[in-house]
Amino acid sequence: MKFLPAHSASASARCRVVCLFAAMAVFAPVLLAADDKATIDTHADQWLRRMGDYLGHAKFFSVNAEI
Repeated sequence: MKFLPAHSASASARCRVVCLFAAMAVFAPVLLAADDKATIDTHADQWLRRMGDYLGHAKFFSVNAEI
């Protein structure tokens, strides 16, 4: 019976397959969420853009929060 070294071609191929599936598991929710962009309410989008413009033009702003 012949044993393969730790850095053999089959071990490298297994590592690539595992890495591929791990990447798919990480990026699948991001890619699926990209389809949800059409469901954003247009009024909410407009308000967020207006608030961003307001804060972008403000010389300063502050936030107070109680945690």
